[in-house]
Amino acid sequence: RGGLSSRMSTVDLFGDVEGIPQDDGPSPVCAIAYPEEYRSLMDIFRAVVLREEKSSRVLDLTAEILEWNAAHYTVWYYRRRVMEAMDDVEIYRTELDYAAMVASQNPKNYQVWYHRRAVLEKLDAAGDELDFVAEMLESDAKNYHAWSHRLWVVQTFGCDLEKELAYCDALLDDDSHNNSAWNHRYNVIQLRRKGDNEGDNEGAADEVEYAVGRIYGGGGGLRNESPWTYALAFAKKSKAARDRLDEVCDAILADAPEGTDALLEPADKQCARMTKLELEARADTADSNDRAAACADKLANEEDKFRRRYWLRRAHRLRNKARHLRNQPPLDFPGFPDPPPMPWAPPGVFPFGLPPGMTPEPPPTYVHPSEPPTPDDIRDNL
Repeated sequence: RGGLSSRMSTVDLFGDVEGIPQDDGPSPVCAIAYPEEYRSLMDIFRAVVLREEKSSRVLDLTAEILEWNAAHYTVWYYRRRVMEAMDDVEIYRTELDYAAMVASQNPKNYQVWYHRRAVLEKLDAAGDELDFVAEMLESDAKNYHAWSHRLWVVQTFGCDLEKELAYCDALLDDDSHNNSAWNHRYNVIQLRRKGDNEGDNEGAADEVEYAVGRIYGGGGGLRNESPWTYALAFAKKSKAARDRLDEVCDAILADAPEGTDALLEPADKQCARMTKLELEARADTADSNDRAAACADKLANEEDKFRRRYWLRRAHRLRNKARHLRNQPPLDFPGFPDPPPMPWAPPGVFPFGLPPGMTPEPPPTYVHPSEPPTPDDIRDNL
């Protein structure tokens, strides 16, 4: 499809149908300039919906319109109604191929992914859907729509959870920063624990250990927030998991990471410090909130200066929480310290005014020579 002749042939299929033009009112303020071919197809579509025709030629019509606008949810909806009326399982099988073609051209289109879900529900089988999603993720490993669809397939059709975990492992081997794969692994683990009737505490320590392996496994693990966030999610579920993660944080913050004697830079401690902060804040005692505030101070001043203002605010709130638990009055926020002075700033960098302590760049001085430079002048200035 796609050529003018194919569009005209679709229109010719409905020679017996008088199209219904779009009603924009007597004097539209800003009428959309639709292409003439698309306008003709939509005129026919309105007439078809009004007469409730459900036939194979309507499937051709909707496919033609979706070539123009794959996000037209009304057309997708009516296409499904036509398929239901035709009640042929072979049509649904063929529809998966059609939807795959549309998805390959529109990988982040809500409508096509929902359409695939509706088709699979009618077929009541996962088929090769996980393979299809894997192909889609090869081109974009963080496609939210594809991941959401994959989790739905796993949940709905009871797919092999161990294979899903192995799939996540393979993706994390390729890119340990793939937070989508980490998120999917978390959801699959939750499904497995639910199926095994495990309590919240069961297996949490194992998942923390899995994340720790990724943290120490190279590839920037110490600075990779994804495994730290994953470990923290399970550390909240059991004391054993929390204690293990706390131990890892303490080792890194003490310049003694497990299995290595390498010297750590401040950036190597950032994720461990953030995780330690969350663990202390979750304990929610006066002393633990004070320790969490100390972590925030360290982040603000040494390990994460880019987000300095956020961490200073966080430290202030944590200290006030500690004071509240001790029945002490809260303190006012002292404000943000001035940034270190800079000698100059390039023009245009701060269009809304210079920060305190910063002066504008002095304009360049230019002296017009009274006479053209000689070759000796040029050599002297090189």
